[in-house]
Amino acid sequence: MESKDMLERLRHSRGLEIFVLAAVFMVLLLCNVKTPMIADDFAYSFSFADGQRVDSLGDIFSSMAAHRLWMNGRVIAHFLVQLFLMLPPLVFDIINSTAFAAALYLTASLARKKGERDSLLLLGCFCLLWIYAPAFGQVFLWLDGALNYLWSVLFSLLMLKVYVGKFMEDRELPVPLRWVFPVFCFAVGAYCEPSATGTIFCCALLLVLGRILYKQRLSPWLLLSIATAFAGFLYMVLAPGEVNNKSATLTISGVSYGFVNSMELYRQLWPLLLTYLALAFAAWHLKLEPRRQMLALSFILASLAGVFVLSFAGYAESRSACYGCFMAVAASAVLFPAVLDSRFRPAALFALTAALTATLYWGAVGVQDICESCAQQERNDALILEALMAGSRDVTVEPVYFATKYSAGHGLGYLSSDPGAWNNVYMAEYYGLDSLSLGE
Repeated sequence: MESKDMLERLRHSRGLEIFVLAAVFMVLLLCNVKTPMIADDFAYSFSFADGQRVDSLGDIFSSMAAHRLWMNGRVIAHFLVQLFLMLPPLVFDIINSTAFAAALYLTASLARKKGERDSLLLLGCFCLLWIYAPAFGQVFLWLDGALNYLWSVLFSLLMLKVYVGKFMEDRELPVPLRWVFPVFCFAVGAYCEPSATGTIFCCALLLVLGRILYKQRLSPWLLLSIATAFAGFLYMVLAPGEVNNKSATLTISGVSYGFVNSMELYRQLWPLLLTYLALAFAAWHLKLEPRRQMLALSFILASLAGVFVLSFAGYAESRSACYGCFMAVAASAVLFPAVLDSRFRPAALFALTAALTATLYWGAVGVQDICESCAQQERNDALILEALMAGSRDVTVEPVYFATKYSAGHGLGYLSSDPGAWNNVYMAEYYGLDSLSLGE
């Protein structure tokens, strides 16, 4: 009994919660610092309007106007990409590590009442994300990828938090936010397709369920915010560059291929879905409050919506499942505290211990891979600088190897053997070279 009481005190300790978040921040900061620029980072250092190096806010605005015309509609995300590329790398490293810690905290606390704490839940959510997040380095460490995917999750969770509060406790939108929140929701809708789709769907579903099942009053401000989010989504997907680039894939065969690809993306998340199903069964057996069970199911449906909307994208990479991953973890986070407080406590603690053990192992493997690949890239950077000092403008560098998903370059690649490949060209231009080749 005494050990149980001590565990409960630790679990609900504010100090331990702060310690967990601080530890997560420090680990992510180390990983961010050891993740140099790669791939699209070099391309986004230049304006899409005139091809010149971006070095002012005015350059970014004109660049994004051209980006919307020729590339795609994610102008908010890519505005931030070009902004951070102008700043010292450490600025992004610190802010991005903070964004991950904030997204983790929101994921664990979406359904929590004000003042409640649960350090074990926070730790469990981190373990699930570290082990099962697809393309970890691309979505959490790579500058271009993190600003597109991690930050889209963070903004979506902030929007969703308001609708969860309405559904669970019938909380109204605070007066100071009533004019600002719809504008923020427009940005959420215009930020990234998977997160926008899943979040708009989930928020609307929670409003409908609250109205039908619990006779909640429909807040005009929350309805307006969903409408502005959808308007933002349309602004993004109807961008000329988006329409032109997707038109060839919006055929029956293209959508069918996209659906199969989406299923393959979601297959990466099967351990998270299995975790949710186990907790959902336990919650049903314990007769947990139906509203909480319904909230968890809504998160799973949002996870599915955020991944399967990619059926219309023609093709999507593993990193596109980032939002689906977070929402699947959030669904389990809704149910885990009740299961931990029940007769299933030993099984829940065993599962948490196993997840923590796996995280420690994959943490060591991942951090080592990040540091080793960083050293290889820094070696090549030194070769380039030496060549420039010697007056050479045609440089050959050595290959860089990325062994695990924790390195940003895993799945992206470093350079091509063809000096004319786009990534070689942009990296060469970034360093002021005529050409950059990859050696054997």
